[in-house]
Amino acid sequence: MNYLRDHKKFDRSILEFEGLDSGHNYVEQDHLVAEELKVRIEEATNALPDKCRKIFLLNRMENKKYHEIATELNISVKTVEAQMSKALRIMRTRLAEFYNR
Repeated sequence: MNYLRDHKKFDRSILEFEGLDSGHNYVEQDHLVAEELKVRIEEATNALPDKCRKIFLLNRMENKKYHEIATELNISVKTVEAQMSKALRIMRTRLAEFYNR
């Protein structure tokens, strides 16, 4: 039941018919998971090294391209690529538990 709920590959009426729907409010549960994820993303972002965090935020929050970031910070595009790679590796590690929910 958890697998089906989590992957949303089912018709909820089937669960009700089979008596498997325990009456949980899935919308509320999804909202709680989303809020928890939001907090964890913020914590993971704040844990990034300063330069890495700045580049990550410019790219992900301000939607700037690598060459724009490089120009703005007066660094090479390769440095931006390396810092983004590092940031994404750290973020994936810190948020791994949310990948399989």
